[in-house]
Amino acid sequence: MKYNYTELIKLANELSLEDLLFIMQINQDRIFVHVNHNEVSYCQDLDKKVPMCLNGTSIQINIESIQEIKKC
Repeated sequence: MKYNYTELIKLANELSLEDLLFIMQINQDRIFVHVNHNEVSYCQDLDKKVPMCLNGTSIQINIESIQEIKKC
């Protein structure tokens, strides 16, 4: 059975930036960021203090500092 994403897409397009940020924040334990550093790929956890925030008309995603990088 194929899922119809039409209603989900409609909801996503109607969300305010604040609502989208809230949804991302409540799912932050399911998010990581891929980083390529010195030709090596890493999976970076989100920053513990401020994992994401509004920055103008975008959502800024913050990762742990580069010194704390972990290999995938």
